Amino acid sequence: MANIYSGYYYLVKNNPDSSILYYEKALDFSVGLPLYRARVLRLMAAPYRKKTDYSKSLQLLNLSENEYLAINDPKGLATVYGEIAANYNAMLRPQDAIPFLTKALSLFEKAKNKKDQMPIKQSLANTYMNIGNYPFAIDLYEETLQGFKKAGMLKNYYLTLINYSECLINVGKVDMAKMSLLEAIAGLGQFSDKELIGSAYSTLGRLETQKRNFVQCEKYYEKAFYLLSSVNSGRAVPVADLYLRLLVYLKKMDRAQEVIALVDNSTFKNKANLQDLARYEKAKIEVYKKMGDHNMALASAKTTIELLDTLNSTQDKKAVITMQAGIQHEFQGKKNDTLKKINSKLKESVDSTENKKLLWIWLPLTLLAALMSCYLYKTVQHRKKLAENQSDIAELVAGQKAAQMLNKKMSAEIKEQEEQLKNIEEKTGSIEKYLNDFANLSPDINADTTELKSLIGDTDYGDRFRETFTSSNTGFIESLGKAYPQLSESDLYFCALLNLNLPYKDLSIILKVVPEAVRKRKYRIRKKMGITDEKDMEYVLTQHNKKLKH
Repeated sequence: MANIYSGYYYLVKNNPDSSILYYEKALDFSVGLPLYRARVLRLMAAPYRKKTDYSKSLQLLNLSENEYLAINDPKGLATVYGEIAANYNAMLRPQDAIPFLTKALSLFEKAKNKKDQMPIKQSLANTYMNIGNYPFAIDLYEETLQGFKKAGMLKNYYLTLINYSECLINVGKVDMAKMSLLEAIAGLGQFSDKELIGSAYSTLGRLETQKRNFVQCEKYYEKAFYLLSSVNSGRAVPVADLYLRLLVYLKKMDRAQEVIALVDNSTFKNKANLQDLARYEKAKIEVYKKMGDHNMALASAKTTIELLDTLNSTQDKKAVITMQAGIQHEFQGKKNDTLKKINSKLKESVDSTENKKLLWIWLPLTLLAALMSCYLYKTVQHRKKLAENQSDIAELVAGQKAAQMLNKKMSAEIKEQEEQLKNIEEKTGSIEKYLNDFANLSPDINADTTELKSLIGDTDYGDRFRETFTSSNTGFIESLGKAYPQLSESDLYFCALLNLNLPYKDLSIILKVVPEAVRKRKYRIRKKMGITDEKDMEYVLTQHNKKLKH
């Protein structure tokens, strides 16, 4: 048992390597003791997670799960499921964490074990925070904070305060958030956990940025970066991203170069996830552009694109966070029963499209990667074969213009042309800004992007599509408008699109919004019409369509 206690002691003291050493010693004495072995395997997974070795951590937890199943220990199983969920949350994969959290809560509820439910509810709150459902995450954090403090689990209490503060900032309660962060920093001092303290200072920096107190913000970011880099933490990379952007704004380019040199020559850079690395490289672009070093800016741009390509290929194989929690139930009375219902809604809501913690971040980055990859490739080819491939370039330009004109087709052709609509959508919006940024890096690049810029500027195809589609559905729109005069012209146009029975994803492309916005718009219109059930709404639309056919 002494080895187990020593392993836990060094984990609390933020020394995962020593913690692993003692747990391995404890494992040597576990032969013939299945309960003891299951416990050691479960505990040893925590320092590996601390080191961001999630694969090894999950491997140990799977072994522990098998041991607990063999001896029929529900409490041990529930604890393992909570640890597995904690790994997935740390990997920014909350959709994979949800089923394990649900199973853990169910087992603890059956055992009426309230104390052990607290870490599970903390993980559940982290999941809601990661997908951007801050109000409900706050409710869960407030409950777990009380539980941790009452049970004397102080390190968990201070860690929860940091995440709680993140949510408070996102709902505008900055003063409350600052008090919680300062309490967390003061309390974590006794545990010598520089990584958590650094994370708290980073959050304070974000808070001061919102208040435009840049002097104090710089002090917090500097403190956070120093603490996190001193313990070789991968969390130093996202802090470096925020710190660099502030230094560019303050025109402190010498310090910005020092930060870049420290990160690029570090080993903690390899511990950061792809999303944080891509943001850091993009911050470097701003630094180099401010310094007038276009070659280095372009090098960072290429690195950013490579990271995004890798990230996108990973996202094709796994579901990505793009959702909010389903309909919120009042979190009172029997809270455990409420949690079960909300978790079920949350699991059903997770879909395979882009997130949090984060759709507004992922979509522009994904579109940027696609356009920049295409642009850089075409530019190289253009320079190599300029004399002999003029006709190919002309065909490319003509093909792009032809794709924009395809939206003039009637509604019966919409489904057939959805891939072309998607291609047109990818050329619009925020991408123009990024294309212009990189075009300005060098006169040579700018000269080669004239044709692409002219195509991107032609963005009125959406209005032409709407005009044509509306004129082809005049009878349906007039019929529905007479029956429901409270609907606006825009609402009637949306109902006509619904009548096509296209998936939300396709409708979102036509309307230039995310799929979730389509769902919400449909819900609001159904409320306007006084229809309580979604199937009833489909029936009403179908009946109006039948009237026109008869």
